[in-house]
Amino acid sequence: MQELKNSVEWEFLLKNNPSMDIKKFALKLYIKHYKNNASVRNFFALLSLDILVKAGMVILIPLYTQLMSKEDFGVFNYLFFYVSTVSLILNFGMYVPHNKLLNQNPLTEHPVINGTIFLLFFVPNFLIAFCILIFEWDLWIAKALFYNSDIQFEVFRYALQFAVFSAAFNFMLNGWLLATRKVKLIQKIQIFRFLVHIPVLLGLYFQWSKQPVMFRLWSYYGLDFLITLIAFMSQQFEIQWKIQKKLLKNIFKIAFPIFLNAIFAIVLNFLDKLYLENSFYHTQMPSYALATQLASIVPIVSLSFLNVMLPDFLKVNNLEQNFSHTLRTEKRLFALLFFAGFCIWIATIIGLFFHVFPSSYYDVVWVLMFLIIAKIIEALAQLYVRFTILLEKTWISLVYSFIAAPIAFLLNIYFVPVYGMIACVMVVFLNSIFTYFFFKTVISWQVEKNS
Repeated sequence: MQELKNSVEWEFLLKNNPSMDIKKFALKLYIKHYKNNASVRNFFALLSLDILVKAGMVILIPLYTQLMSKEDFGVFNYLFFYVSTVSLILNFGMYVPHNKLLNQNPLTEHPVINGTIFLLFFVPNFLIAFCILIFEWDLWIAKALFYNSDIQFEVFRYALQFAVFSAAFNFMLNGWLLATRKVKLIQKIQIFRFLVHIPVLLGLYFQWSKQPVMFRLWSYYGLDFLITLIAFMSQQFEIQWKIQKKLLKNIFKIAFPIFLNAIFAIVLNFLDKLYLENSFYHTQMPSYALATQLASIVPIVSLSFLNVMLPDFLKVNNLEQNFSHTLRTEKRLFALLFFAGFCIWIATIIGLFFHVFPSSYYDVVWVLMFLIIAKIIEALAQLYVRFTILLEKTWISLVYSFIAAPIAFLLNIYFVPVYGMIACVMVVFLNSIFTYFFFKTVISWQVEKNS
C-alpha cells in the first residue's frame, strides 16, 4: 500500500481533487494496481484452478463410496496413504532446493539447475527400482507397513510399485512448474487430471474388472503418469542434462533433512492408519479414510495457496518483512479455512441425511469435525515451516520430527488398538497443536536472531 501512496498517480489526483473520498479512491487504486500486475494475475489463475480441480476431485468421493463396497473403499485408501507416504520419501527432498534455486538464480542458470536436480532424482529412483526387481526390497517395507493386516500386499505389489514411482515423478514435476509459474501448462495438467476420474468411475460403474481396487490403482495412476510424462517431455528444452558440482553442497544441505523428515512422516502420517487397519481390519478404516479425505479439502486450499505463493516468498530476503506479512496472512488464512471447514462439515451431514454417502458412514461426522480443526492448525503451521527453506535451515523440521515422531508412535501404539479411530483423531489433533507452536516459536526466535 505504501508503494501506491508514493506513486505519481496518487500525488496527481490528490493535488487536483483535495476534497475527494480518500478511502474510496485508495481502494480503487489498490484494485487497479493489482489487477494490472502480471504476477498477481498468474497467482489467482493458478490458485483458483488448483483449488477448483482438487476440490472437484474430493467432490467425486461420494461417487466412489457408492460404486465401491465399504471394504474396497477402505482398502484402496489404505493403499493410497501408503503410496503418498513412500513416494514422498522417493523425492529425496529435491523439490525444496529446486524451488529455492530457481527463484534465487537468473534464468540463464535454470537449465543446469533443472538438469542437476532431475538427475539427482531419476538416477537413485532407477537404482531403487532395479533393486526392487532383483532383491525385492519392497517386501521388506511391506512387512512393516502391512504387518498383521488383512490386506494381501502380494496381490497389489506391482500396481503399488508403479503407483509409488508415478506419484514421486508427479510431485517433482508439479514443484518445478509451480516454481517457474508455467500457468497455462499447469492449468491444462490440472484439467486432464480431473478428467482422469471419468474413465475410472465408468469402469467401476460398468464393472470392467472383478477387482475394483486393482482396477482403480492401475487406471488412475496409469493415466496420471501418462499426463505427467507428456508434460515433462514438452519441457525438455529447459533441461541441461549434467550435474553442476558447485550446486551439490547447497542442494544436499537443504534436501537431506527434508528426506529424513519424509521418513519420519511414516510415523507421523501413516502409523495411525497402520494400527487402525491392523486392529479393526475393515470395520473402521473406511470411515476414517472418508473423514480424512473430506478434511483434506482444508490442506488442499492452504497448500495450493502456499505453493503458489512460495516462489515470491523465496525472492524476498527481508526476514522481518516476510514475518510481519506472515502474521497478517495467518489471520486471513484462518478465516478462510474456518469457513471452508464449516461448509465441509455441514455438507457432509446433509450428504449423509440425503444418502449421498451410504448410511454405513454415519460415524464420520464427529470424527470429521476434529480432523478439520486439526488440518486448519496444521495449515497455519505451514506458514512458518516455509521459513526453514528461506533460512536454509531445513534441519529445524528434522528436530521437530525427532521430538514429535516418538510421541506419536507411543500414542498410536497404546491407544489406537483400544479406542480405534477416536484415538487416531486425538493423536492427529494433539500433533497439529504441537506442530503449530513448535514452528511459530522457533521461527520467531530465528527471525529475531537474524534481524
